[in-house]
Amino acid sequence: MVLHFNLSSLTDNVTLDSVNLHSFRNISLICSSDLSEPALKSIRILRETVEFKFEKALFPGQYLLTIGEYNGRIGNGSEGLFERRDPMLYTTHLQPNNARRLFPCLDDPAVKSLFRLSVVHPTDTVAQSNTIAMDVHVESRKWQRTIFQATPILPAYLVAFSVMPDSHLQAVLQSRIVDVHEELRNGHVM
Repeated sequence: MVLHFNLSSLTDNVTLDSVNLHSFRNISLICSSDLSEPALKSIRILRETVEFKFEKALFPGQYLLTIGEYNGRIGNGSEGLFERRDPMLYTTHLQPNNARRLFPCLDDPAVKSLFRLSVVHPTDTVAQSNTIAMDVHVESRKWQRTIFQATPILPAYLVAFSVMPDSHLQAVLQSRIVDVHEELRNGHVM
């Protein structure tokens, strides 16, 4: 994940909303004014946030924070990323402030950003999002990556995706096909 942000005051840490996310690896921060890369001192995981503390103070300006890898939970409730069975479905529900259960972010409806999403999922499934799938790459015999078009600028809670068996998506699409002529013959106005 890459986060581009503007720092408005001197600080030695970057704190993001994060719940049940852990094992953060391959962290880098680049200052766009001089392309320096401040050294990461520590990562502190709190109940509702994650704090990336740096060796030296960060001056105001534009930064790129890269988090190469992290882990989280797939829930069985209805918040964050969750799972349903019969039919199998993995989907997101991030409203009002559950984006922090999926990715570290500024999880406030007033904070808006552009999001670029890619989803790695089994090859016998399809990934859908609230933007158009631009490409699908086969990663291995069992896994593929679907890359989606960037979102418009929006709050984190509006990012959405689902992963389901290809057969389930086809059944959903078939059930939504409407014969317009039949509806008109039956007196239904569309």
